[in-house]
Amino acid sequence: MKFDLDELLKFAVEKGASDVHITVGVPPIFRMNGQLVKINDIERLMPDDTAKLVESIMDESTFAKYKDRGEVDF
Repeated sequence: MKFDLDELLKFAVEKGASDVHITVGVPPIFRMNGQLVKINDIERLMPDDTAKLVESIMDESTFAKYKDRGEVDF
């Protein structure tokens, strides 16, 4: 199952997640009750998937930091 960002965030809220971790090569990981949880029926994110998700929610400055560092926490 693949998600766009709105669907991913709705899914996270439905599951009671406080955080969503987006990383290339693995499915999104949710923090639920302090634990990191993988949802097995979500496909792993490929580089293009990840870039589209994060670019759609970052301002230019944050996206520049992401491109420079390879990660950003926001």
